[in-house]
Amino acid sequence: MSKLVRVAAAAALFIGLCAYTSPNKQFHIDMGPTATAWTVDKELVTDTNSFILFKFTAATHDATGERTLNWHKLTDLIVNTDGFAQSLAEGILADRYPKGYFTIGTRVKQRDADGQPYYLFTAQGVFKDAPAVWTGIIRVFPGQGAAMAADVHSMKGQETRDKLGITDAEIIAWGTSLKPGE
Repeated sequence: MSKLVRVAAAAALFIGLCAYTSPNKQFHIDMGPTATAWTVDKELVTDTNSFILFKFTAATHDATGERTLNWHKLTDLIVNTDGFAQSLAEGILADRYPKGYFTIGTRVKQRDADGQPYYLFTAQGVFKDAPAVWTGIIRVFPGQGAAMAADVHSMKGQETRDKLGITDAEIIAWGTSLKPGE
């Protein structure tokens, strides 16, 4: 499939259904009511790992942010999911925002509406030269994959994000909608 056709198919899945499905069909996520605030910027996909970057597209210079999805295919069970989740959150922050000096402040294991566990991490730091908040939701699907849906946004322009409905609750609903492909 040509890159242009793949991009068009991804755009149709992303915009038409308010959902995003990875090009390799390993996972999907509901983009929810704020879908129009995000555009796919990068898709790096292999048979075992995926990295998707969504850029914030609001027409303002103050509100900046991005969302990322990371998927790691699993063939074995993870014995210590708590330790795995902590390591994944710390690793993503160190790799993705090395100059942001993000510090994790919240580490919570919770259950979604279906009773499935997820990990919620929050951190504070600097994104694009502004104080910022990062939220990461980690899901582990035994025998299928481990994933992180993360949102980072500057504290500048919070009013714009509020008007669009991009709140802590919306970020958590978005992240917990991440599911393996079917």
